[in-house]
Amino acid sequence: RIVDDCGLTGKAENWVGEKLRSRRGCVHLGKLPACLSHKGLCRTLKMGRPVTDTEQRIPHRHPGRRRDEYAKKRILQSALEILDEVGFANTSVQAIAERAGTGKATVYRWWPDKTAVVINALRQAIAQDLTCPHTGDLHRDVRGYLQNLSRSFRGHRARIFRSFLVAAQTNPEVAAAFQNMWCQPRREELKIALGRYRDCGLRDGVDFEVVLDVMHGALYNMLLVGPKSANAEYIYAVADIVLSGIASKRHAAGVSHSVPGPAR
Repeated sequence: RIVDDCGLTGKAENWVGEKLRSRRGCVHLGKLPACLSHKGLCRTLKMGRPVTDTEQRIPHRHPGRRRDEYAKKRILQSALEILDEVGFANTSVQAIAERAGTGKATVYRWWPDKTAVVINALRQAIAQDLTCPHTGDLHRDVRGYLQNLSRSFRGHRARIFRSFLVAAQTNPEVAAAFQNMWCQPRREELKIALGRYRDCGLRDGVDFEVVLDVMHGALYNMLLVGPKSANAEYIYAVADIVLSGIASKRHAAGVSHSVPGPAR
């Protein structure tokens, strides 16, 4: 029966038959040797010889995970391409799946809707530009963060962000997703970064929420107006205005108050 079910032929059939004949008393599957279990038979066919008990206990690595990661990358890349070509309103899960060479079910396995797909694609595409610098100097960190984020608002990325902002004005679900999955994580990360300077650079009573509104508001204005204002002088001007309102007198006067850098 095992031979028939597994479709064994030739030497493999003879080998299994000999093993079973030598184990006539083993009617319970748990008493069969490892090489005669379902997994053992599969490995026997692949290896061309019986597997040992030790080999049977070694976990088999399936290529499924590698294929899943490759499919994810294709889906995220396809989402960015379509969004850049037709805008958010005309982007669909069906179009993303077709471009990626997968089915809609594969997309929905990882993301609930097209908004989640696109936001995740954006985050991965600009992950390096989203980091908050930790140089130990308040001035450098503020300027570095503004420079990093401004790079995300240029070229084809600018068109993608604009399409999001337009869709968020008329679609509450898109607005909520953009706020929860994009804006809020950026704000929380920046709060932590600025919080390092509470005792060595920031003046007392700084309202982080207002500071973040000023910093991000200037950049989103740059995004909507266009790339003409997206230069180093503009970024430094915004940083100086922010620092003049949050830095302590000594720090604003040019005395560098440093905090320990991250452990290496």
